[in-house]
Amino acid sequence: MKAYETQDWDTWKANFADTAKIYHNTNKGATPAEMMTGMKQMLSNFESYGFGDKGTEYEMIIDKDGDTWVNYWNTWKGKANVTGKELTIPVHLTIQFVDGKIVKEYAYYDTAGIGATIAEIEAAKMAEEVETPEE
Repeated sequence: MKAYETQDWDTWKANFADTAKIYHNTNKGATPAEMMTGMKQMLSNFESYGFGDKGTEYEMIIDKDGDTWVNYWNTWKGKANVTGKELTIPVHLTIQFVDGKIVKEYAYYDTAGIGATIAEIEAAKMAEEVETPEE
């Protein structure tokens, strides 16, 4: 989580096995490299973001097949870089580890606020371009 919050993408990616699949609100798995590209793009719209220090919950389980999973609950907060809009989004992750590396990650959160905020940012940028045309 700290690597994600500080955009230390090499450290973030090093937590994943080479064959890892990441599922954020979808049934289609992405590679860590694909997910990292998407996260960088989305996060470029925020001047600050991160997870709260209070209310963080972790749970590790070993399922009936002997697989190790870690569940994580927290609240993501971000502040848009153009509009200043602040978002608060509950997040749940469930992550499977093998030999200390993530092999599967499932994340569940409501993306509506992020999509609406990015649309507002784009609209504000377009309005600014109209007000100050290039010569």
